[in-house]
Amino acid sequence: MWHTESMHRITLGDFELSIFSDGTYLLDGGAFFGVVPKVMWSKKVAADERNYCTAGLNSLLIRTGGETVLVETGMGNKLSERMRKFYGQPAQLLDNLAAGGVAPEDIDIVINSHLHFDHCGWNTVRERNGRIVPTFPRAQYYAPLGEWEYARHPSERDAISFIPENYDPLVESGRMTLLKG
Repeated sequence: MWHTESMHRITLGDFELSIFSDGTYLLDGGAFFGVVPKVMWSKKVAADERNYCTAGLNSLLIRTGGETVLVETGMGNKLSERMRKFYGQPAQLLDNLAAGGVAPEDIDIVINSHLHFDHCGWNTVRERNGRIVPTFPRAQYYAPLGEWEYARHPSERDAISFIPENYDPLVESGRMTLLKG
């Protein structure tokens, strides 16, 4: 998988696009690629002796001139001890944003393509008192309604992919708009 610790930037019309990394993690190739045979995906991605591939936790920052949009928020830092044993806890996104001159308060919009833990982990943070709050305090968050509905009642196989603390507090507070279609 393509990943980077450093930021890459491109201008596209009136938009400035930058990639920021939350780090990498190992994921079973069979779980990652599903029904695609290993003989096909292994031409593009190397697997170790356990069949694990390195996956990048990349976020896209879009500066429109008027708003700053963050697409995907990586894995975050709220994994359970059990999940940390499987996936580690890279948690580099906020540091990498800061190194690029972007503070959490600079983000106006957060878009989650879906609600798997490795795509929306930094949506929220746990304060010292245990309260879950938005990581990006001024942002309005967006995610697909169908994805949130599924995340509330996933299959047994998919249950590990969802951490309600990453999105439910935002939905409950009205900070996350759930989009139909």
